[in-house]
Amino acid sequence: MLNTLRPLLHKTSYILASCLLAGGVLAQEQQQESAQSPAPLQAALQPLTLAVDTEQQMPKPFHATYKAKFSGFTIEATRELGTHPNGEQELIFSASTWLAKLRESSRFNWSRGQLIPSQYQYHREGLGRSRDAVLEFDWDKNKVVNNVQDKPWRMDIPEGALDKLSYQLQLRSDLLNGKQTLQYNIADGGRLKTYLFEMVGEELLETRLGKLATVKIKKVRATGKKRVTYIWMAKHWDYLLVKLQQTEEDGKTYAIDLLRAEVDGKTVTPRLGQRRELLPTQLPIIDAELNSLGQ
Repeated sequence: MLNTLRPLLHKTSYILASCLLAGGVLAQEQQQESAQSPAPLQAALQPLTLAVDTEQQMPKPFHATYKAKFSGFTIEATRELGTHPNGEQELIFSASTWLAKLRESSRFNWSRGQLIPSQYQYHREGLGRSRDAVLEFDWDKNKVVNNVQDKPWRMDIPEGALDKLSYQLQLRSDLLNGKQTLQYNIADGGRLKTYLFEMVGEELLETRLGKLATVKIKKVRATGKKRVTYIWMAKHWDYLLVKLQQTEEDGKTYAIDLLRAEVDGKTVTPRLGQRRELLPTQLPIIDAELNSLGQ
């Protein structure tokens, strides 16, 4: 059972929290361990205020619960966006079973529509061993350092570089502001990775919450790669992640689905009469009842 639950919890973490969770890529485990423990919130998360960028739209505070299925097991996970008393914002992902707990977080600020990360943390307990990693971003020197048992890796980073959790909010902000280029540089494992997405179309998707108008996005991979990842994001709810489906190279498929959510204090529900509202790109509408989710 341990061998089954470990990859499920790990996949849920790095897909939900990093793909929009890891850009749809099944991220490998952290290669180093850290003795640091997660920094506690200074206070309970408060309603997020976005007064820094008045001309740019950014994701509003939210709390969402998801369900992931893999090899007959089910795990619920949550994602939450809030702010600290000092104004710094934080995105938190957490998941747990009776055998293990996992928590990821990213702290950041906004500047002219660009997310500026300051710290990324990963902490896992159980499943045979614990694992911790903490990345610190130094924007005065354009470097990031991962302190791991006195054996840190460090790297130079360009402006706009993100961590594996926070870039999903940058993607959502870019969609809110009508940007067409969805490409992101991610500091991960001592090297810079690039995630690229393309918009496939719009889809009226059947969910646990009813039919939601979504934008369907595909992770772009190198030619010849057989792994396929699709992401559905709620068009009228700040492009909140609604569903992620990934087909592996061996043909196995798993999915992550939204169970319930609140955005800016409002419960996510279908908004009727808006099916034909298109993005500025005039993407085609895809009828979920006529198209396979895994195509």
